[in-house]
Formats: sequence, C-alpha cells, structure tokens
Amino acid sequence: MTSNNYQNVETVEVTARAIPTADEMGTNTRIIIEDIGFSGAVNLAQTLTQVPSVNLRTNSRGEVLASFRGSGERQLAVFWDGVPINVPWDNRFDLSLVPTLALQSISVHRGPASASFGANTAGGVVNITTKTLADSSFRFVAGTVGQIAADATASIDGGKVKTLLAGLHARADGQTAPSVEFSAENNGLITNTDYQRTSFLAKTVLQGNPFQLGFSVLYSSADFGIAPEQGARITPEDARYWRYPDSEHLLVSSSVAIPVSSSLVLDGRVWNQSFDQNIQSYTDISYREVEAFQQDENSSSGTKVQARYRSENQSATFSAVGQWANHQQLDQEVGLAAAEADRFTHFMGSIGFDYGWQFSSSNEVAVGVSYDVFDPGHTAGRESAGHFDGLNVSTELNLSLSDHWDLRFAAAKKVRLPTMRELFGGAIGRFVLNPDLAPETSWLFEAAAEISFPSGFIHVIPFWVETDDTLDQQRVEIAGETFSQRVNLSGSRTYGIESQAKFDVSERMQVSANATWSRTKLKPDLVANSAHRLYLSDRPNLLARVDARYQVGSETTFGLSVVHRGEAKSEDASGDFLDLSPATKIDLSLLHQFQLAPNGPLIELFALLNNLADVIVEPQLGLPEQGRVFTLGIKAVF
Repeated sequence: MTSNNYQNVETVEVTARAIPTADEMGTNTRIIIEDIGFSGAVNLAQTLTQVPSVNLRTNSRGEVLASFRGSGERQLAVFWDGVPINVPWDNRFDLSLVPTLALQSISVHRGPASASFGANTAGGVVNITTKTLADSSFRFVAGTVGQIAADATASIDGGKVKTLLAGLHARADGQTAPSVEFSAENNGLITNTDYQRTSFLAKTVLQGNPFQLGFSVLYSSADFGIAPEQGARITPEDARYWRYPDSEHLLVSSSVAIPVSSSLVLDGRVWNQSFDQNIQSYTDISYREVEAFQQDENSSSGTKVQARYRSENQSATFSAVGQWANHQQLDQEVGLAAAEADRFTHFMGSIGFDYGWQFSSSNEVAVGVSYDVFDPGHTAGRESAGHFDGLNVSTELNLSLSDHWDLRFAAAKKVRLPTMRELFGGAIGRFVLNPDLAPETSWLFEAAAEISFPSGFIHVIPFWVETDDTLDQQRVEIAGETFSQRVNLSGSRTYGIESQAKFDVSERMQVSANATWSRTKLKPDLVANSAHRLYLSDRPNLLARVDARYQVGSETTFGLSVVHRGEAKSEDASGDFLDLSPATKIDLSLLHQFQLAPNGPLIELFALLNNLADVIVEPQLGLPEQGRVFTLGIKAVF
C-alpha cells in the first residue's frame, strides 16, 4: 500500500507530445484517480472541473454536459473501458450519472482525436478506464444541504481471475442557492434540485494463455429534480418545471484481447446498453400538479474490433465499430386519451485507420482516416431523412528541439452526424421537425509548445476551428406559439489559446494553473429570429483555474483553488442573446492522512469548502451553479 501524499493529490498529467500510438493524438490530459476522496468528487462531472478548456453546465433538462474549446456537447464522445456510453438518441450523456468509484484514470482529448475512437469526436473524447484490481476501500461524505455519499470497493484476486466490485449511494436535499432569486421557497436551496443516486459496478478479468477475457456490468439509478430557469430575466411561462422520478442506466459489456505476436494484438468487445427515464412536467413552480409526462426507453447494442500493431518505431491500428439503437418515447398529457409510443431506430458505423511513425529518436508523425455512416430506420411516421455519411482525416507532427523544448502541430477534418432527436424529436411540444438537416463539418488546427523544467512545465496551445453547417436551433412561431427548430447555420468559427503550467515551488508546495481564452462566432447567416445571428449560446470567453497545495509535516495538506468563468452569451426564450456575467469562486480543502498501525489501513480525513464567497456563477441563463457548500469526509483504504 502506498501512502497518498500531496504529490499525487488530484494528479493531472498533460501529454503535449503524442507517442506513435493510435489513441494519443491531439492534446490529452490524463487524470490519475489515486486520491478521489480529497476532491470529494463522486461523479465524472465533478472530476472534470480541473481539466483545461472544459466547459461544464447543467442545462434545462437537468443534464450535466461538457464541451471543449467552444464546441458543442453532441460533438463530444464519452467512453467507458472502450465502450461508447453517449445515449445514441441524442448523442449526449449526463456526466453526473457516471460514478467515479473504481476508476483508474480519465483521459480527456481536445483537438484532433484518433480515428480509432469512431464517429462524432469533432469536439473531443473523454476516455474512462476502470481498475482491474484495487485495494478495498470505503468512503463516507456528509455536508450542508443534507448531502450524503457513501461508496466502497472490494477486490478478489483469484490469480488468473480478478474481480472488482464497487457501489455508491448519494443524496442531497438540493443545491445551495447563491441568491434568493433562484429559490422559490426561500429555503436557501435552488428550487427542485434534490436528488438520490445509486450505482454499482462489477468487473471480472480472466487472464488466459495467451488471451484475456473481460466482463463488466455498470448500473445506476437516479431520482432527481430539475432546476427551473429562474431570475429577473426569466419569464415564468418560459421555464420548464420537470422532475425525473425514475432514471435507470445499465451497461453490460465483454471484451477479448488476443496477442497474435509480440507486435500484433487483436481485440474486440460487444456491449448492450439501456437508458430509461420518466419525465414529469408540472403546471408551475409549486410542483404540485403534473400536466404531462414523457417516458423514454433507449437501448443499443454494439461491437468493436481492432487490430493493433506496434514495432520499435511504428504503430498501426485498424478499427471497425457498429452500433444499433432503439428509442421509444411516449408523450402523454394528463386527462387526455392514452397516446401511443413513438419508435425510432438507427444504425451508426465507423471504420478507421491510424498510423504512427517515429522517424528519429525523438520526432514522430501520425495520420488517421475514418469513414462514418448514419442510417435511420423506424422514424415513427415522420418523413425519413435518408442516409448520412462523412469522411474524417487527421495528421500530427511532433518535434523535440531539445531535452526541454517540444513542439506539436495537428490538423483534422471531422464530421458530426445529426442525431435522431435533432431529426425527429419533439420533447413535449418544444420542437418542430426539420427533415433537411445536414451533418456538421469541422476543420481543426492546433499548435503546441511545451517547455519542461526539473520542477514543472509550461505549455501553450493556440487552436482554430472552422465549422460548416453548424447544427443549432432557431425560433419558429406557429399559431401564436413559439417553438424551437433545429437548423443548419452557415457555419461557426472558434479560435483561442489554451495554456497550462505546473510547478513544485518547494518540497512542500505545489502550484498549477490553466487558462483558455477563446472566441466563438457564427458566420453571417439569416435566421428566423434575428437579422444576423452572431453567437452560439453559453460559450465563455475565458476559463481559468489556479490550484495551490501546501503540505504540513507528512500527513496534512491544505488546498486553495481559484476558478474563473468569463463572459458569455445565452439565448432566452424569445431568441434574444443576453449577457452572462463573469464570476470567480474560491474553494478551500484540507486533507489529513494517517495509519493506525504500520501495516494497518490508510485513513484519510478531509474537509471541503466550495464557493467560499457564495458568488453567483451562471453557466446558462437562469440556471446557476450552487453557492457555498461545506463537506466533511473520511476514507479508509485497506
């Protein structure tokens, strides 16, 4: 057992140079989950807050979504041990539903991503790796607003058969309101933000000769409220009053890896995923009377095969992915005759090839190409949108100028195919259909420079993204009512600079910082609700964070985090773009570690004070982050 001191607390490793392997193209930040108790993060969204260029927000459906460098949430692909877990209907996943229990690492890819990941990666990739075997552990967290979380892991080492079990339960009365305007009951909580979540993971790995087999089950269940849009700039009639009394996610997967030779490995995996939820829509902010409900049943099955070759200075990966998805949706207004559920199906596939060549001792080049296809099947009587496809290409060059200076240049063309929801969804009467949608096409460019020191590093990455046929939405008025409709805009342009630095100031103090400045604008385009639409919603022009850790003795660590979110534009219900003000919040933390006996369990006591000054941070109009929250916790590693 290794003691977790301040040096591996919230460890973030940045790969500014790619090695010639398929899955390391683009800027990659790898979070090593060795001390998850210190951050208090019990879900993926909370863990991603420390990664540069990551914009997190909770939307009006209650989903916690991420976007990188001004991209859209549907351009981001999320993987769990190589399996895509985005819900195919909408190509998004609520990151608050992904538990951090039993995770080994999280790789966050920005910029041009490898072809081996498959379709819809124009905005980046989050690649989650779980542990195969781990120390048994237990953690308990409690704090203000009635928050309680408990999780545990247990390992069984049977030699060639290794099994990992993990479970989590978390609940809270709600989120702290940073202002009374976001608390309808004036009880200090953001209206309708209580939740209960339970997760379970089982993973078994069999090491054969020469193959390896794996099998895993991930299950999560949740019951939670969704904060309605509130505040002085929100008209109550335009807000959603929703709750999710039942939300369930189940992922079952199996994998096999067969080393054909010392240089060639064949691997494959199959999976089945279901995601079901019940949405209740209420008449007003009192949440007393249900006026309508929506029942969603999502299921998908997929398979992925890869051939991975690697020699001393070359690598090549061929991948093929296929996924079949089914979505059934019942929209029912209370008091009306029973409605029939709509059924939608589709197939999405991708084939890709990546090649890397280390042409000198410290210089590499990599290229990739892939072809994606999307084919709707059942469309619940809607006019079929037909077949969609697209070609992706990428290239990257890494140069080492000295032992301390590295340069990297990368470019890619990426296609983002429309989702079934964008093509055919209605979302309880909010949207009208547009069967003429086309895929987005993005051209991505980035250049990276990194200088390393014995005590740390600095890296700077200018980036530029040109997108054609940007998928967005416009306002449409029908019979005096205003609806939303998905449309292709002419395109958008995003440019900016991502930077990060990390230094060991002394043997006891470590400081890290990152900042991403960016601008996102639409190319000139006429749409229904404005003469010229110049913005995309909820893209902050600056994201910055500074973390300082100071160790006292060998057991106690103090932490200070300063997080800044810059200005942004957010669209209101009438289609006007309003300003979101910049905000800076301060978080404090304290960790104390000790062992009761020389070979006894490692005990960690931690305290967290998030949003010390109780500032209003508004990532989306009328939907703020929570205010001041105090948390205490204990973790034991056996």
